Formats: sequence, structure tokens, C-alpha cells
Amino acid sequence: MMLGALLLHLRARSAGTMPVHAGRLLHAALFSMLRDKAPALSTVLHDDMQRKPFTVSELIAMHAPPPARGHRRVRAGDTYRWRITALDTEVLHILMELRVGDTLRVGAVDYIIDEIVADRAVSDEVGTVDAEDLVAACMAQENVGELILEFRSPVSFRSFTDDYPFPLPELIFTSLADKWRQIETSFDIDRDALRERAASLVPRRWSGESRTVFLEKQRGVTGFIGSFTFSLHRLAEEERGIFLLLAQFAFFSGVGRLTAQGLGQTRCKFG
Repeated sequence: MMLGALLLHLRARSAGTMPVHAGRLLHAALFSMLRDKAPALSTVLHDDMQRKPFTVSELIAMHAPPPARGHRRVRAGDTYRWRITALDTEVLHILMELRVGDTLRVGAVDYIIDEIVADRAVSDEVGTVDAEDLVAACMAQENVGELILEFRSPVSFRSFTDDYPFPLPELIFTSLADKWRQIETSFDIDRDALRERAASLVPRRWSGESRTVFLEKQRGVTGFIGSFTFSLHRLAEEERGIFLLLAQFAFFSGVGRLTAQGLGQTRCKFG
């Protein structure tokens, strides 16, 4: 199973307005592209699967005015970056077929792809890896003492019927274990055992805050952003490898709910 992340440089071909948090529109835009290029696959994704084997970021302004009053005013010629990831080999192959000059419709605004960045030598935001190779590299890594997780867009969990905007390690890593178990790989992770061991992680340093985003007018989702460092000193060496694997997987999968609508964008460092 291949995992991958691409960065698209987009240029608005027309003017219009978009919500500040356009995750639902961006999800729909990517799904529309998948439907056009692979109708059978899009039907399976829509009808037969609870998961979505991709994530999207919000649009990141390059040369464009900042949002104001809950809306983003888009002018023809404004440019943005958009990061998309694939957690499925077939989806990744489709994304890799995108070409400069292709158009993408997000809500009422058309965008032209001006550049596609897929080489990690060019940007540390992108790259591809075989899931089995990722397992081998992480399990072979020695002396991992801590994980630094940077949450770049709100991470949201649910507790009964409420949002739970707090970075408990057992919530973070159980979420990642659930996402890992949805991809095709020979490396199995015991969810219950992992949750128990995650509770032993010790927070060392953190800087973050809660944040609410509105994916719809009356639908606020509260999560957290920031940088959180967890010590692994209570874990055995093999256990550290599993937690490193899930933290590195988060680069592609994101953490928590609604990662296919812009939430849960995550980066990881370790030491």
C-alpha cells in the first residue's frame, strides 16, 4: 500500500467568495475529480466505505488578500497552496496523473493548477512511501526518546455527543491506530493494548490552544492546535517503534475527525 502527499499551487481563474473554512467544498472538489477520472472507484468510496482514503488541507494563501468577516474574497489571479494526501495506492495513482493546466472547481470558483510538487527534495510537505517500508524504518529506529506532534489545523475528537478539544495521547494514538487499520498492510496494531500504553506517555512541552471552525453556518467544530512533545521513556523499544510509526503515519492520515475536510493536519519530529 502506497501513501503519498502532494502540494498543488492553484491560481484563481475567476472571482468569487468562499467561506474561510472551505473544507466541505474542497472535499467535494477532490471527490469530483476522482469521479471524473475513476467513476468506479468514486462509487465505492461514496457507497461502500466509511473511511475516506485521502485528506485535504485548507487553501493556504500565497498572493491573495486575507479572509475578512467569515469569508474569503477571491480575485482572478489570486494564488494558493493546497495539500492533498492519499492513503490508498489507486487514489495516489489518480492524483499523480494531475497535470499543470488542469482546472479544479471549488464552490463557485475555478482554479488552474500552476504547479504540482511531489518531490520531498523540493518540499518537506510532500512525499510518497510504501506502508511496509515505513513500518520497517520505524521499527528499526533506535533510541527514540520523544515525539513532537505539530497540529496545524484543529484536531477534533468526540466524547459522547460533545467535541473533546484536548490532546490526550490515548485519543491521538487510538485515532491513528484506527486509521492505520483501515489501510491494507500486514502490520497489525492491537488497538486496546495501544490505548493502554498511550496513557503512559508523559507530556514534556506544549504550546497550543482550542479553536472552533465552522464547516457550515450553524455547525461549529471545536478542536485544538499547537505543538505537543510526549516522552516515550516508559515504553519498551518495540513499543516506541509502534508509536513512532503512527506519528509518522499522521503526516499522511491526519489525526481525529474530518481530516477529509481540512481538520487534523499533523507533522511529526522525533528525538
